[in-house]
Amino acid sequence: MAGEVRVMVGTNAFGMGVDKPDVGMVAHINMPGSLDAYYQESGRAGRDCEPARCVLLYTPTDRRTHQFFMRRRYSPPAAVLAIARGLEERSPLTLDELAARANVSPRRADAIVAAMEEAGAVRRLRDRRVRPVSRHLVTTAEQLVETYAELQAADRQKLDQMIVYCQTAMCRWHKLLEYFDGISTLEHCGHCDRCLSEERSEETGDRN
Repeated sequence: MAGEVRVMVGTNAFGMGVDKPDVGMVAHINMPGSLDAYYQESGRAGRDCEPARCVLLYTPTDRRTHQFFMRRRYSPPAAVLAIARGLEERSPLTLDELAARANVSPRRADAIVAAMEEAGAVRRLRDRRVRPVSRHLVTTAEQLVETYAELQAADRQKLDQMIVYCQTAMCRWHKLLEYFDGISTLEHCGHCDRCLSEERSEETGDRN
């Protein structure tokens, strides 16, 4: 922050916490999972209103990486329903007991219990056991499965839009404005790689 170091390397979480006005360049070594994330992260550059650069190194394998993490982000339907059925006997269980009964990892069980607790279906006791407080555990679990499916579909759509941005032959600012505003009257920003490449091609053609 004092300007003693010229280059910083970090995760996207680190980048989002940086509010330094004189950052002149942000380089992504991997593609973010959405245009929302990319816009926020690349926006760390040029906050002093001086010219700045944003570089995104993209490869098609980035898509597979995000798809892998998407599959792990939300609990599988079978696991969610197994946790709900494991609590149907109405007796409190420790997280390890519940995980063993549902045949899932304790970490997965903890995530599902947290979601069901937020929905008001279960409660964690002081001794760290889990107690059902709703008679409709399976119904809550089914609703949770439906919510996860909707979230996964939204994540896939955002990833597809990010891929389109990376592969587009159009002005990149046009695609960004189109994504956030739904419509863009800007056809050429004159600054992105696509616009500059088009200008160079036209200059070459004029000389020929």
